[in-house]
Amino acid sequence: MIDLLRKTNAKYNLSNYWCFIQFRITKDNKQDNVDIYSNESKISKDIQDLILNSTEFQTIKPNDIPVDCSIYLCLFVEDGKINVPEYSWTPELGFNVMDLIPNN
Repeated sequence: MIDLLRKTNAKYNLSNYWCFIQFRITKDNKQDNVDIYSNESKISKDIQDLILNSTEFQTIKPNDIPVDCSIYLCLFVEDGKINVPEYSWTPELGFNVMDLIPNN
């Protein structure tokens, strides 16, 4: 995903923008309901295609039972550097969203 974003940045000569990405991974590991919100609309289709065509996303399996899973990602590109914020559920426990992105 990061490689595609880098290629997309180069393709459109982008170095500063933000995106909010939301999609669902079904219990069959298929992606759907992809929505991209960004201040650079020309990249939305490329990101949507990447998500829909990826075979690497897997849903969560609480108690070894697959369930539908909604994914929400924010990313910021500043001076060409891709940043995904780290989220915390509690002040003591950090959760790095980058760990969820395939091939990070």
